[in-house]
Amino acid sequence: MNNMPNFNMNTPKEVISHRFEMIKAKERGEKIADVLDEYSISRPVFYKIYCRYTEYGIKGLHDLSKAPYNHGRKTPFEKEACLFRLYRQYPFFSSYEYSEVVDIPPSTIQRIVKKNKFVKVYKPKREKKLILDKLKKAILKEKREKK
Repeated sequence: MNNMPNFNMNTPKEVISHRFEMIKAKERGEKIADVLDEYSISRPVFYKIYCRYTEYGIKGLHDLSKAPYNHGRKTPFEKEACLFRLYRQYPFFSSYEYSEVVDIPPSTIQRIVKKNKFVKVYKPKREKKLILDKLKKAILKEKREKK
């Protein structure tokens, strides 16, 4: 007696043609229960495939990726774009000064700067502080106006 599970070794083309046959059987007017029995598939799976077919056509019969659409710990695109804009305007700020303006931890800013090979420019501390204070006030004013 063989204890190995029964794996379905169909190729993607065979799977797609199998799904297409099921849909055509339904469109010919066969009863759904008969189609489900004939192809050994559950009703929710059939309707999932059928809805994808009606929305996307033949391409909807392909298996979709199980990978997540986004990584849970990745820095959001909007925050990175804001950091890029700030870096173009103020290339002399440190990661700690950027973190006061953009809500991103300094270590993450350092990683982004290193990855994108940004070049730092020197500016005296006194001048940087004046610019940073003005920038913070402008951002606070902007946030108040949004509310």
